[in-house]
Amino acid sequence: MQLSNLFKERASGQYKDDVSGFVQRLSEVTADASFDTQKPVRAATAYSNFLNADKGAIEQSFEDLFEDRDRIKNEIADQLAKKVRKHNLLTKRKEEDLVKFRANEKDAYVRQ
Repeated sequence: MQLSNLFKERASGQYKDDVSGFVQRLSEVTADASFDTQKPVRAATAYSNFLNADKGAIEQSFEDLFEDRDRIKNEIADQLAKKVRKHNLLTKRKEEDLVKFRANEKDAYVRQ
């Protein structure tokens, strides 16, 4: 509680322009800090929220993804095809990008 009030004071209050005073007060507060056993501990991450969630909802979301797998696969394929088409049509080619023959074409026709 004291830390949150201290940071509010740093943002827009007493310690807004007083960095050294803020650092001194912060060191005092952290030296006297302890764990608050009155409040229940909230889940800190999305992963812990996922683990504590209703199992039916999780199974339903996986089933929905499984049912939509064909649509998702087609959308990904379309996006990749658009990227390839854009690269093939709009990229300016240099002479180094083109395939170089190992032998001269005229020599290949003469040998035939």
